Amino acid sequence: MYADSYKIYFYHTMSSSSRKAESASSSTAVQMSPEEALQLFEYGAFALFPDLPNGFEFGVDYNAWSTGPKFKGIKMIPPGVHFIYVSSLGKHGDRAPRIGFFHNFAPKEVLVKKWDKENEDLADEDDVEQIERLRLNLKEMDQFLGPYPFENHKQWFSLSYLINESLINRLSPTNGKISSQCDLISKESQDLSSGAQRVDRENPVRTRFRDAQGLPIMNTSPESEIKFTTIPTVRSENFSPEERTSKSMDRSYALRKMLSTYEEPKFLLGELQFAYVCFLLGHVYEAFEQWKRLIDMICNCDEALAEFDSFYSDFIMVLHFQLKTTPSEFFVDIVARNNFLTQSLSNFFSLVASSETVSEELKEKCRRFQLSVSAHFMWDFSEVRDEFAPVVVE
Repeated sequence: MYADSYKIYFYHTMSSSSRKAESASSSTAVQMSPEEALQLFEYGAFALFPDLPNGFEFGVDYNAWSTGPKFKGIKMIPPGVHFIYVSSLGKHGDRAPRIGFFHNFAPKEVLVKKWDKENEDLADEDDVEQIERLRLNLKEMDQFLGPYPFENHKQWFSLSYLINESLINRLSPTNGKISSQCDLISKESQDLSSGAQRVDRENPVRTRFRDAQGLPIMNTSPESEIKFTTIPTVRSENFSPEERTSKSMDRSYALRKMLSTYEEPKFLLGELQFAYVCFLLGHVYEAFEQWKRLIDMICNCDEALAEFDSFYSDFIMVLHFQLKTTPSEFFVDIVARNNFLTQSLSNFFSLVASSETVSEELKEKCRRFQLSVSAHFMWDFSEVRDEFAPVVVE
């Protein structure tokens, strides 16, 4: 109860100012009295990185900085879910792929991570005595801790409010880290680790699995792979050809089956938020692909519209905040290469508008959302529908 009240307190004290995720700032825009600052210091959480090298990129939620020689972590973190990431600096000034993780902070929690120089990786601090020493010295460490930038918390909350600890545990890789460069393992090694037997007894060390260029076939290591929910297809079901065609066009079957894997429908939208954060801040391409797949499925359901009225109302809200915070140049590239978003939204708007069973509240919300998207991105959805309309051959 207290944690929920505390999150609401932080949410309503945020400034409306915003900045892009790549921006950097060394100060907060919100001015607080000494009493307020002390309260935030006492009840906010801490993320300590005592040995993070100088010049690293360090990010928390929608904020990023370059670390200085005195940087030891972040203080006054609002309780709740946050995404933290780092990126090392190469010898030639180039940035390494980001390594990040989601964490659900409790009030006053002290999270300690250490930098593994040998493997260039983030690791949990497993020395209990070291963690306790840092906890007892928080006041002395204050000058080395950057305050959480509260002016952007409202924006972060709008992108993550459906992500909870259960969802983090369900979707995060086994190693707990979100990275744009996953660990790879050869198919040869993967087969051996699973107990498969070699078939070439005369050449037991020869690599059997190679690509067209003769190189070993590499797969993503299961430990570093995000465990996104697989979207159901009709191919594996015992449907007639007519049923397969129908269920491929109306994705209600896939949506119902996917929702059945969650305790509540809204948590599927939590996965949509999880995927969005992973590709926007974690730079994970597979997360972008999952985001696309989910939107395509959700937007192309006809039967399910009335059945999941509340779900679709929440979907509009989630997508509204995502499109609002995404840099406009990002969608210039998307639309140039792949018209999936405009086509999916066009289908969605058309299905809702023509439905006789959808509530008037959802229709009105959808209409206002269409106007907002059209004005923001200068997209004409009537042109999209005309472009993809069926062609009658005489």
